[in-house]
Amino acid sequence: NKFVLVLTDCHMPEMDGFQLTRELRRLEKSTGCRVPIIAVTADVLVDKDKLNPEAGFDEYITKPVSLEKLSGVLNRWLMDGRGISNDESGNEKAI
Repeated sequence: NKFVLVLTDCHMPEMDGFQLTRELRRLEKSTGCRVPIIAVTADVLVDKDKLNPEAGFDEYITKPVSLEKLSGVLNRWLMDGRGISNDESGNEKAI
């Protein structure tokens, strides 16, 4: 399966967003494709060092997430050429 964007909560049971992001970035090295990863956190005092691009996240949003905030993030990553889409023949193309 191909994904154009991943939203992940930073604090999930079993595998948190940090572990998920590290694993996805590791897998991307073999495919050469990079998917934007947006961290979602409820931390009021966000440790920006933990959410910086070196952690693998492309951006983060804090909870509670409004539709306006979510829409802005999705538009930024999917509608301005950073995301990818499939054309009618199933080939990937930049949006």
